[in-house]
This record gives sequence, structure tokens and C-alpha cells, in this order.
Amino acid sequence: MKRNLLLLLMVFQAGMACAYHIAGGDLTTRWLGGNTYEIRLTLYRDCSNPNAANFDPTIIIGAYTLNGSVLQDSFHVDLTSITPLQLAGAGCLPPPEVCMEQGDYIRTVQLPPSSGGYYLVWERCCRNITVTNLLLPGQTGMAFYHEMADPSLQNSSPTFNSPPLPYTCAGQYFRFNFNASDADGDSLVYALTNPLAGGNSSNQDPNPYSTPASPGGGNLVPAPKPYSDITWEFGYGLSNICGSATPLTINTSTGEVEGIPDDPGFYAMAVTIYEYRNGQLIGAVRREIEFTVIVCNDNSAPNLSPSVNNMHYEIYASDTLCFKVKARDPDGDSLFLVHRGEVFSQSPAQGLSAPFAVSSDTSGLDSLEADFCWFTSCGQSRDSAYKVVYEIRDNGCPIPLTSLGKVSILVKPVPVVSKPRLLCLEMNAQAVTVFKNPQPEILPRYFKNFKLYRSSNGGPYQLIKVSEDPQQLRFTDSLASDPSQNDYCYYINGTNSCGEEGLYSDTICTITQLNTTVNYIKSVSVTKKNLVTLSWSDFPDGVYGTYVIEKRINEPGTLFTEVDRLYQYADYEWSDFAMLTDATSYCYRMKNYDYCENESAYSNEACTIVLQGSADQYSNTLQWNEYREWNGGVESYTLERAGENASGLAGTFLPLAQLSPLHFDYIDQDIPLSGGTFTYKIRARQAPGHEDAESLSNEVELVQPPLMFIPNAFTPNNDAVNNGWGPSFAFVQTVEVSVFNRWGQRVYFSRNPEERWDGRFNNTDCPQGVYLFRVRFSGFDKKDILEKSGTVSLIR
Repeated sequence: MKRNLLLLLMVFQAGMACAYHIAGGDLTTRWLGGNTYEIRLTLYRDCSNPNAANFDPTIIIGAYTLNGSVLQDSFHVDLTSITPLQLAGAGCLPPPEVCMEQGDYIRTVQLPPSSGGYYLVWERCCRNITVTNLLLPGQTGMAFYHEMADPSLQNSSPTFNSPPLPYTCAGQYFRFNFNASDADGDSLVYALTNPLAGGNSSNQDPNPYSTPASPGGGNLVPAPKPYSDITWEFGYGLSNICGSATPLTINTSTGEVEGIPDDPGFYAMAVTIYEYRNGQLIGAVRREIEFTVIVCNDNSAPNLSPSVNNMHYEIYASDTLCFKVKARDPDGDSLFLVHRGEVFSQSPAQGLSAPFAVSSDTSGLDSLEADFCWFTSCGQSRDSAYKVVYEIRDNGCPIPLTSLGKVSILVKPVPVVSKPRLLCLEMNAQAVTVFKNPQPEILPRYFKNFKLYRSSNGGPYQLIKVSEDPQQLRFTDSLASDPSQNDYCYYINGTNSCGEEGLYSDTICTITQLNTTVNYIKSVSVTKKNLVTLSWSDFPDGVYGTYVIEKRINEPGTLFTEVDRLYQYADYEWSDFAMLTDATSYCYRMKNYDYCENESAYSNEACTIVLQGSADQYSNTLQWNEYREWNGGVESYTLERAGENASGLAGTFLPLAQLSPLHFDYIDQDIPLSGGTFTYKIRARQAPGHEDAESLSNEVELVQPPLMFIPNAFTPNNDAVNNGWGPSFAFVQTVEVSVFNRWGQRVYFSRNPEERWDGRFNNTDCPQGVYLFRVRFSGFDKKDILEKSGTVSLIR
């Protein structure tokens, strides 16, 4: 029994020795004619461990129909060759911790036509226990899987052009090409995919079969689909195979993988090639590989100049962009620079034509320098940036290291000349002078010309002037005779340096060139005491002309008088100071003169709201005048109130009542007794669908006089009825209540208007009797302190 147990242990250890040597591989097929195919399984063995098992001498590959997973056949395939991989650059020794061999299993087989094709599979357990990015790798096998087209298509699968990446350096950029060749010229699409978990930890046999090859038993073959994906270790996945700082990515068109691994370790990954013919998917080939990331202390990556280190340039079409590319190797190794990108003639972006950018590949002993220059043209602008890459590689050991300089160049379209404004015309009997607005936003190097067009008496427009000066503001038409009798109309537009015309200006004519741009007053408000603010609608021509503002008192028969002239005024707001806004309503109107002193009509008239009021006992009465005049009229008046508390702090204005546009008075009977000073204002709102304007009145402060009631007796006997004594107040600001006994001793004092005397002094009940009180108080009206004395009876 002990002998049998020892034998079992030896078998298990032998199986374990076989378990951790395969580092990846791929399965492909080649059509040889008819239904004959060559099956090739290429495996890669980690030979860095001297105790690792050799390649399996024979394997069994299962062939299943892709539709239905029906076993078509199984094939014993012998190991054909073993080839060591080149692991170091020329003249370098490979790192001692890395060793890899390639083993090829090849056999010729017959497979009949099958709709949908086949998938071939071989499973193997298990993985290297030191794989960093997989959960429980020592208990996770591999599945080498290939989908082949229906044999009637006579198709050969894609084949990888080079062995996989065996190792790279931690913290250093690397690039490896998983590109493949297709003998039939099919389209190939590359993708990073999850490695497959084949085999299981309970069966360490090189062929962990689970399905009989025939109903009668015999050899077993790999199980059919589905095959589970591996389980990633926490923090790893397809978006983070070997480090998150610069994760691995793949070019789906070329199969090129690039990235920067963060830390040393042993990492598993898989690349799948999807094969398309006439837009239809006909097959897939997978390569799985476990590669080593080591610390390369003997070599550091070259350094590139900031001009190409993730730089973004923005230029306009027709600009020239030039910069120098410099590189230096910290170890003194030789350097080799190559460039590529969409702006070069070797591989231009789709639709890009000359002139192309110019640069050069070069080399140097420990440093080098190259130039980049691109003389862009008008047709080379686009929404997305052009990409340029400079790749600098050294010849250091154990492997050459590479640095990438990535440049993006956004070529923007030349700015279109913005729409000009014709301001006015100046006329005499022999000529017409056209005035336009200044346009400081025009960049002279992207400007070509202004073109002025004229129509005579309703005829067709003709080009009469071309100016290449972007700052020209006046154009004289010396052929426009007698403009008072002939109607000459003009418009103008600008053209940029690429020949693109901007928007045309509005038209202006000699007969009808009256200033028709009438201002509109949006609102007039009392914004502070004795300060009125006038605001009007946007008026771009204001900066080229003059505003005239007029005012009158809002009473019948009063006349407008000019109060201000605003020259080249850019704002749309003006303030009138030193007004009696608490007593008087003021009306305003305005007009403008254009650049040629043509006078406009008057604007609408806008009149301020005057709010007035009076204080009655326990109520305040308010009145105000109508606001006018708005497009659409007034929607509503809102009366707002702010109160002052007993501490003298003003409150916030809050809406008190919303009233109809025909309502001009209000009685406020809901007055807080704890206050005394109440401030009111009116907010008028314009009817909806127009300018959404508001107007504020002046503020009115109303003060309620202080009130007091004093009871003449109380009974502090704890019966919950009349137990305390004290005056009741309304609208008081300060209070002092004193109570004296018959000998003049003060037995109670308080400044709190809510506090009551409980008939005690020094925690002792006062005797029944008559007591003298004195109350001093003041209101919010700022008058003198009031005083009242009397007696109160304490009854027990």
C-alpha cells in the first residue's frame, strides 16, 4: 500500500513538472487542395526553469462543426520541430531570467465541407504559477482555438508573421506587431481578447480530454464549446493587461500592440484575428502569449525634445509650422530616428494633397537632430487633428528601447471675414461716400479684400470698389452723380486669404437712407434713492453714433428737455442722478444720430413709478402711479415689504401682494407687532412674449407709533390664570419695566417686552399689596423715550 502511495505521488509530481512550461501559442490551417488541410499548432515553451517539462511529443486536436458543436474528427499530431527564439539584440546577451522555445505540431488532415465551417481546439493544463495578472494561474489551463471557414471556400487561415513578444522592460515603452499574412487576400481585423481557460487542475495530463472520440469509448478528445474566459487578478483586465499608466492598445488594422508595463512580472494576453471576405466573417485565429516584464538596469530609453513630446499645435490653413526634433541617449548608445504620420507624402491622410510636410529619418552616435516643416495650403483644414509620430530607438542591451514623440496638428480653416455694417452715406452733387464699421477682429494675414457693390435706380448690382486694406472705413463713389435725384444702393462683403467670401452687409440707399434704427427703452427704474437707471435694447450702431436722452416730469403739459448726449457709447444703460424719486415721476425718451449725423425717430416713452404711503394704527396704506410704456403693457404689480426687527436690523424684501395692472393702491393690515418700521417698493413686470423687463419704484418707509397696555392687578397663585404681570407692547424698540414696593425698594426689573413679573423678589414671594411701576419705552419713529408710571395690585 505504501508502494502504491509513493508511485501515485511520483506520478502527480511528474504531472506538475509538465504543468508550467507552455507560455502560449496559436492554431492555424492551410488549404492544400480539395478537402485537404495542413493543421499547425505552434507552441511557445518557457525554458527558464531547468525543471520544466519539454514539449508534449503528441497531442490530440478536436475538430467540431461551428454550427452545433458536433465532433467531426480528432487528430493525433506529433511534435515536428523545436526552435529557440532570439531574445536579445545584436551583440547582446539575453537576460538570464528569460528563455523561450518554439515547438511546431504539423499534420495533414481531411475535412469535408460543412456549412458554417469548423472550430479546432486543443486544451492544456496548467499555466505558470507566477503569472501576475491572472487569478489562480496554477489552476487555470489554456485552450488553443481556431475557427476555420467551410472547406468549400478553399480558404487558408491567416498566419502570424513573427514569434510573439518574449519579454520587455518595466516602465519603458514597447511596441510589438502581431500582424499576419493571409494567402487569400482576405480582410483582417485585430483585437485584444481575454485568454481562454482550458483544461483543469484535477487532470494534469497533457491532453485533459473529457469527450470520447466514439460512442464505444477509446481515445478522448478536448471538450466542445463553450470555453470560459480566464479570471483576471484584481486590478487587471483587457483595459489594464500589464499596467494602467499607459495600458496596452492594439491597432485594429495592423495588429500593432503598444504600451508601457508598470511593474516587473509575468503577464498573460491574447490577440484574435478576425478574417472577413466580402464583408462576411469566415474565420478567426487566436494567439495567446505569456510575456515577461523585467527590470532593465543596463539600458534607459532615449529622451526626445519637448517639441514632439505629446505636443499639440494649432495653426490656420496657409500657415507654416516648423520645429526641430532632438534626441539624446542617457547611456551613449547609437540612436535611430524614424517618422510617420498623415501629413507626409509616404502615407497621407485620406483626401490630403500637396503640399506635404517634410522631415527625415536619421541616426546618431548618442544624439541626433531633425527638422519638421509644413507649408500648409487652404484646402488642408479639417475638424480633427493630424497625427505625427517620431520614433527614436537605441541599440542598447539586452534589447533596444524605444521612445515615441507624438504630435497632433490641428489645421483650422482661415477665419471668414465677419459681416460688415454699412453705417451711413455722405452725399454731395458729385459723389457718395459709404462708411462702414471698424472690424478690429480681422487678422490682416488672412484677409484678401473688401468688395463694394452698387445698384443705380433699381438696376443690377455691380462691383465698383475693391480694397485690400482691412482697416478701410470709407469708400468714395465718384461716379454717383446727383444722389439726391438718383437712387444709389450699396452693400459690401469681405473675402479671406483663401478666397472664401463672408456674409454681405445690409443694403443702404441714397434716397431712402434715413436713419430708421429707432431705440427701444426696455425699462426705467429707481435703483437707489434719487437715482434713476435707464436701459434699452441692444443697439450695435451706438458705438458709431450719438445718443440723445430727454426727460420731463410726469405731469400733463410738461415738455421734454435734453439731459445728456452720449458719444460712441458702448453700454445699453444710463443713470440720472439727484432726482426727487420719492415725490416725482420722471418720463424719458431717446433718439440717436448715426455716423453721418442722420437723426432717428424718438423711442418709446418710459416713466418711473412713484410709491407713496401713510401709516394708520395697525395698517399702512400705499399708492403708486402707472408704469408706461412697454410693448404689451404691464402684466402685474408686485408690492414687496421689508421689516425692521427690534434690534434695528433691516429685513429682506419679500413679495406681499401681486396686483393687476389696473390696481394702484393697497392697504397692508397684516403688520407684525414685533416690528415698527416697514419699507415698501413696487416691482412692475412686462407682459410675457416681449423683452421680459422689470421696473422698480422708489422705496417708502412707514413707521407705526409705539403702543402699550398695562394691567392694574394680577394673582400669582399658580392657578394658571393671571399669574404674571407686565405691559403688552406693539411696535416698540426698547423697553425698561421697574416695580417698587411701598418703601421704594425695586423688586423687579426687565428689558424684555415678553417677560412677566411672577410676584417674587430674591426667590421669596412678595406680600399682597399695591406696588408702584415705571415703564420707559421707545418706538421706531426715533422720537424721545416715553415714560409711564402707576400702580398694580398683587393679590394672593
